[in-house]
Amino acid sequence: SLEARLVAGRYESDIASDDRPDPPPGPTSLSLRDADLGRWSADVRLVYSGLARTLIVGGVALDDQAERVASEFDFGFGPSTDLSDTSRTNWGYYLQGTVAPVPQLRLTAGGRLDDNERFGSHWTWRASALLFATPATRFRAAAGSGFKEPSFFENFGGAGVIGNPDLQPERSSSLEAGIEQDVAGGRVMLGVTGFVQRFRDLVQFTFAVPNPGVDPNYVNIAKADANGIEAVVDLRGIGPVAGRLAYTWLDTNVEDAGFSVGADEELVEGLGLIRRPEHSLSAQVATAWRSRVQVGAVLTYVGSRDDLRFAQFPDPTRRIDLPSYVTVDLSGTVTLIPARRRRPGLDIRGRAENLFNQRYEQAAGFPARGRVLLIGLSSGYR
Repeated sequence: SLEARLVAGRYESDIASDDRPDPPPGPTSLSLRDADLGRWSADVRLVYSGLARTLIVGGVALDDQAERVASEFDFGFGPSTDLSDTSRTNWGYYLQGTVAPVPQLRLTAGGRLDDNERFGSHWTWRASALLFATPATRFRAAAGSGFKEPSFFENFGGAGVIGNPDLQPERSSSLEAGIEQDVAGGRVMLGVTGFVQRFRDLVQFTFAVPNPGVDPNYVNIAKADANGIEAVVDLRGIGPVAGRLAYTWLDTNVEDAGFSVGADEELVEGLGLIRRPEHSLSAQVATAWRSRVQVGAVLTYVGSRDDLRFAQFPDPTRRIDLPSYVTVDLSGTVTLIPARRRRPGLDIRGRAENLFNQRYEQAAGFPARGRVLLIGLSSGYR
């Protein structure tokens, strides 16, 4: 009735940027940056199922990060160099319980306390309920909170930017409720969910500080909301075919733009958040023949959305409308040798991403990949 699990990991990255002066009449600024990031993580988790209709999960998590950044820059005031060697540690303690007081009702509640070396202690929580009104009708509801810690650059800065070690994490809260209904003898599921999200203490950058070069360029000030509806249709094994159709309507609004004052800023009071489409849709279908051949397809539609086209000399930064796009992905698996108890199987797998080579940008100025074809083999015991 007691299960214990230890997960440990190591992550490393080396990121460099090289932005040298352009030929006249282009910009003459210089910015060179080399950042080495290392991160150790560990999670000790206990799961206890010794109580009737109850499951308890608890654990301790460690996240230790270190970064070394060397930079050289010249923005018209003479060349400068900067070297920073920083670190931060986060301990997390969490506990969650799930109980079914009656067979038709399942309740879950949990919380987590994070003790961060930089911003101190931060508490988050989550609660949810699942009610089977009938075997084919289910009601769901959930509420909770979350946070996102500042990045290393926001905390410590570099390349002429003054970081803020006293930044608080960005906070969010959410509430959602929905219903699921099985029809056609359980082969089709219809679902709809409404959600409300609040974002507070968003980290914002500004050059307009009282004491340039001394006061930090990052502060917690902005806030925004996001509300919407999700609708889902699941096809469950109609013959050899299974599929899923999902649609999302999203409405976002900036409540406090903080330092942003112009119409061509990332945050504009009364407008939506950038890169958040109002309408998005995905359709997935998968089928199998005699368990030897499996084929799948995914169609994705992303509606138009606001974004920022950052300054491209001589044009200034401006707010633009990114057009909608549609992509199609295909995948397939063919079993050449079925796996047995004492004999490994052999599968050949293939995938085509953006099959029709659609030209689009998920973020302004960064074209997405065109058509990508992948093929490979996999082998293993059953």
